[in-house]
Amino acid sequence: MSPINKKIVSSYIQNIWVDRDFSMIKKYIAKDYVAYGMRNKITVNGILGVEQNIKKLLEKYPDFVVIVEDMIDNGNKVVSRLIFKPSEDSDISMREIILHEIKDDKIHRAWSIGSDWN
Repeated sequence: MSPINKKIVSSYIQNIWVDRDFSMIKKYIAKDYVAYGMRNKITVNGILGVEQNIKKLLEKYPDFVVIVEDMIDNGNKVVSRLIFKPSEDSDISMREIILHEIKDDKIHRAWSIGSDWN
């Protein structure tokens, strides 16, 4: 197991998704990054794709919240179980499991599956 890889994913979620510091995306995401979303059948490509994906979510839910429930690492892969909420006090949420693949201290691939908002 690699606590370094777990720290990379944890810091990525905190800095980009929680703190919304888009200047940090290049620190965590590889240029050839690809993410595959099973629930909504989207593919996100590269650094710009990550930023556009988050900004699209922010347009719809400007106060969205990300909660990390679990994070498990195994070799160069980290699995996270997350909850997304439109706002802190919202009764609705979306749950997602994401597998991040790490190479050269950057996230190269991600696969996710999750629920709809409910």
